[in-house]
Amino acid sequence: EEDRCAGQRKVTELLAEQVEAADVIVLNKIDMATKDELSIASTVASGLNEKAYVQSVEFGKITSNLILGPLPKKEKKKSCCEAAAKAETECKETSCTDTKKEEETSSSCCDDPVCPDSSTASDIPAAAAAVVDAAAAPVGINTDQLGITNFVYKRTRPFHTQRLLGLLNLWPIPIKENLDIKEFSNTDKFKEEDGSVSPFVGVLRSKGFVWMAPNKWYGANEDSYRHDTAMYWSHAGKHLGITSAGKWWGTIEKDEMKLYFQDNEREYERILSDDFVTEEWSDRRQELVFIGTSISQERIESELDKCLLTDTELDYYRQDALRNYQLTLAAENAE
Repeated sequence: EEDRCAGQRKVTELLAEQVEAADVIVLNKIDMATKDELSIASTVASGLNEKAYVQSVEFGKITSNLILGPLPKKEKKKSCCEAAAKAETECKETSCTDTKKEEETSSSCCDDPVCPDSSTASDIPAAAAAVVDAAAAPVGINTDQLGITNFVYKRTRPFHTQRLLGLLNLWPIPIKENLDIKEFSNTDKFKEEDGSVSPFVGVLRSKGFVWMAPNKWYGANEDSYRHDTAMYWSHAGKHLGITSAGKWWGTIEKDEMKLYFQDNEREYERILSDDFVTEEWSDRRQELVFIGTSISQERIESELDKCLLTDTELDYYRQDALRNYQLTLAAENAE
């Protein structure tokens, strides 16, 4: 039987990811919401995805042009999927199953009304203004008071695994099914027995890559795999998890890595430029985005920094990583 909690977490994360990737976000059933609830929902949606167009509607009344874009006047061209198949490139159309290659195409087939080409995204608000006859923007509380902000936490040394997990075990999990984010402005409601307030109170969404140090490099129950494994942190609402995201690119030579990007050299160059943050550790890094209301970047970063390896621990980490590399290389040569 599947883990029901794990299943629920995946649904929650999926919903958050859909909002983050959307060009248009529709807030339906506004007739059943108060002005404050609608203001909060609209503000949170914009906080998760500031580039999306947010439209409030009743009974799902929305024109197809807002979702699909204007229909083509001329004869419909071949779909993105068909064009990509001929060019042997990746199709980014959601209904297409062709995943042969990872390549961005310079040609556009956006006469196809379901083509998600981002180059047309800027046309959506203008088209919506002309064709949508729906509810106006909500008028309620001053959304500035909600204090929805975001920041990215970046560091170039690994987390001490036990210290990080200890911190996450203290993560404040909302009890209510329907969370009123206005409550976060009153920190007295979230005080612990010792009078402290977790810096993670108010965090609505967090995600990114984390680098975790092995607890034990050799012998029984060793977990040296952590050195080479990128972990993916994903938190949404009441659900938080850290799962494997595969190997860091730095675990292979750049010549070998480049073979994965024969059809997309720009992405290869971007990874080298943006993700390879140190010469010593390549793309191993901490990179987490936090989105929330009334959150303190300084306090969150301070707590996470306490989980990083100290200078002394990092020196030992270097020695163990080098020894692990030498043993692995010797074992491969012996085969």
